[in-house]
Formats: sequence, structure tokens, C-alpha cells
Amino acid sequence: MNPETLNELKLVIRNIEEHLVDGNYKNVGSESGKSNLTAEEIKTTIEKYPRNGKLTISPLSELDKTEPVEIKNSPIQSWFIDHQLWFDNRPSDLTLQLKANLHANKLEVVIEDIHIL
Repeated sequence: MNPETLNELKLVIRNIEEHLVDGNYKNVGSESGKSNLTAEEIKTTIEKYPRNGKLTISPLSELDKTEPVEIKNSPIQSWFIDHQLWFDNRPSDLTLQLKANLHANKLEVVIEDIHIL
């Protein structure tokens, strides 16, 4: 992934985090382009984990650690990304799993899952 596309990906990840923290679950999929999860599934996953904590924005330094993994033999340029979510300003084991596709120099980010890693 070239540096410009990586920076665009980081911006999308940050925007997704902001929607999640604000509870704007319906906007999460529209921000990223697509989501394999419904707004209700996202809400349920976030609200049930952890039982007594609050989702917070990860530090910018965490975005710098973003390491997309290229999907080999894909008909288009594609990558998987795991982004650790933070609760109460600390890293959690809840992970935002994304897939990034590059179509004609346009980045599409799909929310694949939110799960414990």
C-alpha cells in the first residue's frame, strides 16, 4: 500500500472510531463505504464489551502502527486490517476488522467484523 493510500485509510479508521465512540452506529457503514454488520449488531457488540467501560478514541500513535496485510491473488488490490479498539483510554482485546480495496485509485473500506482477538 502506498503512503498516500495508507494515510487515507488511517483517516477512514479515525472517522469510524469517532462514529463508534459517539454512538452513531448507522453512520459507521456509510463512513467506511460498506459494512458486513448492521448498525444493531455493531451497537450490541460495542455496548456489551466490556461490561463496565466506555469506548474511547485510540491515540494517534496507534494509527501509525496500522499495518495492512495484502491479500494475495485478489483480482484487485486488497488488504486486511485489524485495528485495536480502546476502552477507558486503554487498549482492549476488541478488534475492528477491516478490508480495504483499491478500485481505480479509489479506496473502499469494508467493516468485516468487530470481535475479540
